[in-house]
Amino acid sequence: PGRPTPQPPVASLPRTWRSPTYGHYVFRSGWSGGDEFVTQVWLKAHRVGGWNSGNAGTFRLAGLGHRWAVGPHDRNRSRFEENVVLLPENPEIIEGACGRATYVQTDADGSGVVSIDLNDVYAARPERKVRRYSSYGHLRNPWGFDDSGITGMRSVGVDYSGRAGAPCLLAVIDDIDGGGRKVWTWQLPDADLERTTVEGSAFTIRKPDGATLRGT
Repeated sequence: PGRPTPQPPVASLPRTWRSPTYGHYVFRSGWSGGDEFVTQVWLKAHRVGGWNSGNAGTFRLAGLGHRWAVGPHDRNRSRFEENVVLLPENPEIIEGACGRATYVQTDADGSGVVSIDLNDVYAARPERKVRRYSSYGHLRNPWGFDDSGITGMRSVGVDYSGRAGAPCLLAVIDDIDGGGRKVWTWQLPDADLERTTVEGSAFTIRKPDGATLRGT
């Protein structure tokens, strides 16, 4: 046996990474330095006993040396601090429930898409206190969910090919049937609040060095 030859990450590490059991998917545009984009998607596909799991159907986005979409850092991981669709008129839904991947595609350049069934999140809590998922094996207990009349899914896609005219294109599609008012949220780093403008159905985040994210 000889000494291994050092290699740069791009020669040995993939640009996409998945942990299906945990429900964590990472899409990375490269390994060249500090400017590459990293998009993370959480499904919360498995019951987590600790306090450090992202909510079902949430995402983070970093790139060009900046954070663009962030989430909670405290141990409670409240859903209202996440990049999700909130239903403030439906407090009966189970915001801490799990999601399930229905479609996953990854490309060699780091692009990809994840589609997530969020019906458990939009279900209603039963009047009685029950365990929704078993401690071992993560089996779903049907009696832990009541029909709320609401169903929903989310699909998150990222494209690093540059064909859109930008080095990163992030698309988030939500399909929610039933329920009351829907509030779509994008969580910013605190320092970006004064650098963000809203124009009709679009918003623009500007960083001090000129980097820009345009959302529609």
